[in-house]
This record gives sequence, C-alpha cells and structure tokens, in this order.
Amino acid sequence: MNPTGKVERCIHIAAEYRGAAELRNYSEQGQRDKEQELTWRAAIPDKWASTLGGKVVQVLLIPFLFPFVLFFIYVIAPLLTLARKKKSAKRALRHGETLITANIESLARASSHTNLFDLWLDHGLPKHSSVVDVASRRECLERWVDILYGSGMAVTMRVKQRVEEEHAAQGKTMAEFRAQGGHISFVDPVDSVARELAGRLPTFRPSSEG
Repeated sequence: MNPTGKVERCIHIAAEYRGAAELRNYSEQGQRDKEQELTWRAAIPDKWASTLGGKVVQVLLIPFLFPFVLFFIYVIAPLLTLARKKKSAKRALRHGETLITANIESLARASSHTNLFDLWLDHGLPKHSSVVDVASRRECLERWVDILYGSGMAVTMRVKQRVEEEHAAQGKTMAEFRAQGGHISFVDPVDSVARELAGRLPTFRPSSEG
C-alpha cells in the first residue's frame, strides 16, 4: 500500500473512534440530564433549618422561589438541553462526513506529513482535541503504527507498555506533588509516546510527496 493509502486508513480509523466516543457521550449526557431533571419540589428545602425562625423564613421564601423554579424547569432547562443536543448532533454529523470515502481521500492527499507525530496531531486523537478515552486513543495509536510501519511494529515498539509506563510514572509524580501541597502537569501519555516514536521511527513517506 502506498503512503497516501496508509494515511487514508489512519484517518478513517481515528474518525471511527471519534464517532463512537461522540455517540457514547451523547447517550451518557442524556442519562445525566434525566438524573438531574428538576421538579417543582426543588422549591421546597431538602433540609429545614434547626430553629423555628429559620423554618419560618424558609416557608415564606417558597412562594417567591416557586415561579423561578418553574421558569427554569419549563423554559431554561429545555433550552439548555436542546443546545447540548444540537452541539452533539453537529459533532456527530462532522464525524459522519469525515467517514465519507471521498473526504478521507481528499484529506490524505492534502496531508504532507512525513512522521507519525505530525500526522497524529493533525488527523489523529491528540488529547487537546479529542473526547476519546485514553485506552481507545492508545489502541488507535497502535493500529496507526502497524499501518504505517508494518504489521507487528506496535508490539515491537512496545506502544501499549510505553503508554502504560508513562501513565503510571506521571500518576506517581502527581501523587507526590499533591502530598506536598503542590501541583504538576504533564503532556498526555499517548501524545508523549507518539512524539517519542516519531523520533525513533523513520519517515513513512518521502518529504517531497504530497
């Protein structure tokens, strides 16, 4: 398979992971919306004051709070839910369009990247632009390495182990900093391994090829 064909496969795989993640997020968001749905009972205190005066104040406030609660439940909340659904639908549609063969071919032909990390940042699942969980992103990176450099190369380069070791090392260091009242941040382990592999592996296409 020529380099452009390999890039097409990589873009397609990443788009599939994104699409699956968006569908899962959409479903989970719907469940969260249902669980967090307010009713008129929200105007009534969950916990009453310990003093008689406090209870009287709470009772007196109920008639004032009730209209605001109803307005939020029947006007604001549905609008917020609709906005979230529209945003999710647009993302799903965008991913669906990406999966169209002609679009993938166009993206692959337009790509001039010659190393794994640059391609990953542009068409892969980098942390800063991805909603895909770390395990799926790591799996995607493994599949990319096998496509671009030959079947079995992901195992040879220990992609899974590298990501897991990087993740564990970062977690240990963060825990040590938190214990001291400090904070530290790291480059995402999958992105970090992709960059490291790009420095170890050869280019997958001539720099003159578009």
